[in-house]
Amino acid sequence: MSETVDVLLIHPPYHRRAGSGVIPPIGLAYVGSALEQVGYRVAILDCAVDCGSQSHDGLMQFQAFLQERLKNIDPTLCIGLGPTTTPALKSLYVLSEFLDKRYSGIPTIYGGPFASMKDQVPLFFEILRADALVRGEAEEVLPDLIQAMVSGNTGIEIPGVVWNPGDKTPVALVRDINSLAFPARHLLDNNRYKPSLRRNIFQGPITAIYLSRGCPYHCAFCVSPLLRGNRVARRDNSNFFDEMKTCIERFGISGFICYDDCLFLKSRNLNDQVHASALK
Repeated sequence: MSETVDVLLIHPPYHRRAGSGVIPPIGLAYVGSALEQVGYRVAILDCAVDCGSQSHDGLMQFQAFLQERLKNIDPTLCIGLGPTTTPALKSLYVLSEFLDKRYSGIPTIYGGPFASMKDQVPLFFEILRADALVRGEAEEVLPDLIQAMVSGNTGIEIPGVVWNPGDKTPVALVRDINSLAFPARHLLDNNRYKPSLRRNIFQGPITAIYLSRGCPYHCAFCVSPLLRGNRVARRDNSNFFDEMKTCIERFGISGFICYDDCLFLKSRNLNDQVHASALK
């Protein structure tokens, strides 16, 4: 039986080292929540749970996986792919070719680190068949981007949206991260995620969670300064703990891995703040 959705979000598989875990794509889950809030029907396909190898044989298996999993999913408005990262580049190419054949005429939108880097923008339009990119944080701009596509206003100026390789749009940043709906974990198979061997201290399902976004440092190997510069946004502790409670009570998730760029920044009183929030 086919599932018809407005937006299909796809997490590409990526190369993993021996002993690595499989962490849920919380960025896509945040985007899913933002889209559901304005009325879109959303599905998330996390290919990284079942695929990973970027070898020739691994990519052939990935194509077979796509053939099976996507034969009964029909997106009507667009397909979003991300996060775009170095370990996923080969699978992104395979994915773009497959989607071009399976969903001809359905716009494809990319987001994530690579899509946010100006020097990499041509790659998406010339090789990966992109219709648009989102530079930076997508929760607030993606609904506007989809509406522009639906109404035939492609090319209009939307901060963070790239329509062609020559666009110079600034990076999109969420104005208040406390205002964001919690990630749409109901769109994920939460029981399939597991930490790496070195983090394997949990009993039961685990999830990634963020207390903050951004980092004040400018390490040459990191994409964070290209997104937020040196700006850091931290969630209220009460908001953070409310999300944890939701995970425990609704999804039975008992393990949390903080994936912040710089979790302990300006944290002289962090322990006291955390304990105070936990006791509320």
